[in-house]
Amino acid sequence: MPNHKSSITEDTTQLPDTFIPTNRAPKITNSYKAPNKNISDDGKIYYLSGEALERPILPPKKIVRASLILIIIAAVIGGIFLFIYLDGVFNAPLREQQKLEENIQKEVDLGLPNLQTLVSLDDASILAKLQESGATLYEKVPVGSEKPFEVIKLPADVALADAAALYLQGISSLSASEAALLLNGSWDLTVNREKGINMGIHYADFKSGTIEQAISEAAHSQEFDTNGNIDSGEDSSGNTYISGATDIDGKSYSWRVSAVPLSAVYSQPGLPENAIYVGIRIYS
Repeated sequence: MPNHKSSITEDTTQLPDTFIPTNRAPKITNSYKAPNKNISDDGKIYYLSGEALERPILPPKKIVRASLILIIIAAVIGGIFLFIYLDGVFNAPLREQQKLEENIQKEVDLGLPNLQTLVSLDDASILAKLQESGATLYEKVPVGSEKPFEVIKLPADVALADAAALYLQGISSLSASEAALLLNGSWDLTVNREKGINMGIHYADFKSGTIEQAISEAAHSQEFDTNGNIDSGEDSSGNTYISGATDIDGKSYSWRVSAVPLSAVYSQPGLPENAIYVGIRIYS
């Protein structure tokens, strides 16, 4: 078997004597030096003055006075807004309750018209008859309109312009005190002639206290005969009622008096729970 011997040839190349192996990068020197601005050409050294830094940092007196004035004005305005806010949070509800009680407890003359004396008249004559009382009237739907004639008798202490502005908002949108101001001492009369005659009057009763008493007083104001042949009960809408018939100038008419709690009609919180909404109707 042949004898194979590996041979290694040694590299005897000589490196120059000046070659020194190293892993360090060559050092680059920069002989440039930036000029020192604090050293003059003659070699003297100058230092920055610190006098300006030692002075107190205060704005001019005019600016100080103006700033104080602005701070005082801002404090006054802030105090006013704070007072208004706190007054609205703590005192406004109390004032609202006081106004509500005043508007409910005030003595009023309701002055209900007797529908039996109006049912045979035309709309213009009805309005003239109502005006004879001297009450302030608001024609919600004027005489001669396509819609049924509607007139509102206002409380004695409410001006016509003020009432008109409140009615335009809608009673349901008013506060409890505003609603009581309009409702206590007022009534609403509607005359519908589309099918025969249907005349109705509605008002809020803050004095009777019960539905039965409110109905009794309403029937008495119209001189209806409540001792004769009458019907009574509660209808499908929750109205407690009494009804009957009457003859006026030889013609027969039906009448009806009904009542529900005022809260069933107007939802303002704060209105008395025992306030009653009363309706009187005469028709044929």
